[in-house]
Amino acid sequence: MELVLIESPWKAISASEQVRNSQYARMCLTDCISRGEAPFASHLLYTQVLNEEIAEQRMTGIEIGLLWGKLANKTVVYQDFGITSGMSFGIKRALTEGRPVEYRNIPLTIDATRESLITLAREISEYFGVTYRALTSITRLGEVCIARQVYFKVAKQLYPNTSLNSIGRVVNRDHSTVIHGLRNIDLKIHINDAYENYCISRHLDFDKLNHIKCQ
Repeated sequence: MELVLIESPWKAISASEQVRNSQYARMCLTDCISRGEAPFASHLLYTQVLNEEIAEQRMTGIEIGLLWGKLANKTVVYQDFGITSGMSFGIKRALTEGRPVEYRNIPLTIDATRESLITLAREISEYFGVTYRALTSITRLGEVCIARQVYFKVAKQLYPNTSLNSIGRVVNRDHSTVIHGLRNIDLKIHINDAYENYCISRHLDFDKLNHIKCQ
């Protein structure tokens, strides 16, 4: 069984992108395991105790991961969502140390199972500090609204061939509500840099979001 070091996107500019990157990294782990490999993804581990928003702590996490990477037989780069600066750093280190680099893609064209969508919705609920039950309810509170819209966006990115009806049913919404939610979250991310910086924080103050209306 080969030891492999995973490089995949992590640092994000919005809450939806951060959740997508987290879920995608888990998919990369699963892909490696299915190939009979023993993978290591330091960005899933050290970000639990280090603050990505502090440059020194971010570089510490990267450096620790690359030290473990010296034990790996190769570095595998998952590039479905591009190659970030952190990934480029890891690739250069692998080449410098003489470690083979393999580029991979995960088929994102398959339909998501209901179970995988529920898992994603629960992860996003936890990220935003709300319950999955609230996500599926009729509540229009700001924090729940945003979590629900982020779920729509990440689900569509990770499973582009999955119907909007299937995505919506997991949180008791129809396809028109999913479309509305996708438009809303894209608009917020596009026009409001403060919102991006605010949502990416793990310490969200939802009182500031309660005025937001949603489906």
